[in-house]
Amino acid sequence: DEDDDNSSASSEALGSRKRRRKTERKLEGFVKNLVTKVMEKQELMHRQLVEMIENKERERIKREEAWKHEEMERIRKDEEARAQERSRNLALISFIQNLLGHEIQIPQPVEEACGKREEDEVEVNAQKDLNNDSSNNRWPDVEVQSLITVRTSLEHKVRLMGSKGSIWEEISEAMHGMGYNRSAKKCKEKWENINKYYKRTVGSGKKRRLNSKTCPYFDELDTLYRNGPLSIGNASSNTSDVPQIEEKE
Repeated sequence: DEDDDNSSASSEALGSRKRRRKTERKLEGFVKNLVTKVMEKQELMHRQLVEMIENKERERIKREEAWKHEEMERIRKDEEARAQERSRNLALISFIQNLLGHEIQIPQPVEEACGKREEDEVEVNAQKDLNNDSSNNRWPDVEVQSLITVRTSLEHKVRLMGSKGSIWEEISEAMHGMGYNRSAKKCKEKWENINKYYKRTVGSGKKRRLNSKTCPYFDELDTLYRNGPLSIGNASSNTSDVPQIEEKE
């Protein structure tokens, strides 16, 4: 009986060890499988993160290239516009030189550093006249210069025929040839408006400031009237209030 008990205890101990080893193997397999799954998931997340970063970088590069292309196109258009403006200005200068028969010195544009706090009364009133002109803000300086040039070139016809509609139709056609779409009525209104300022300033007897911001073409009108190409009596259709210009000393 004692031998049977020992044999039974030995069998139970052996079975217990086998079960324990089996459990350990299962646990080890579970842990290995869990670690493998965690590593695979981490690798997947890493790949997704790398792909997302690469996609964002490609999108950023694409946006930068699009912006650079738009910026280069804008610069190209600006350069073309400046080139056209220079070409038009040169053509206008050449036209004026041919009209006057000699070369003229083109003044360099001077930038106003600081305006005076108090404006001269005459210039204030004249500026109001210019501001009241409904088409004033649509006439760039170069276009006004073109109008002055064309009107000056037809002064001899104005002296013979007067300021009639046919003259202004011809002026409108000449302006159209220079690239400006202005009707005869608009040309006449603008001419009378700028001459109204000129006559008011000259008639006041006050000296116009050299750095005046009003009517940048005043000096050109003054030169044309004083040197003979233009007649002050033909400045506008209303000539009764036109002042006489005194010669400079």
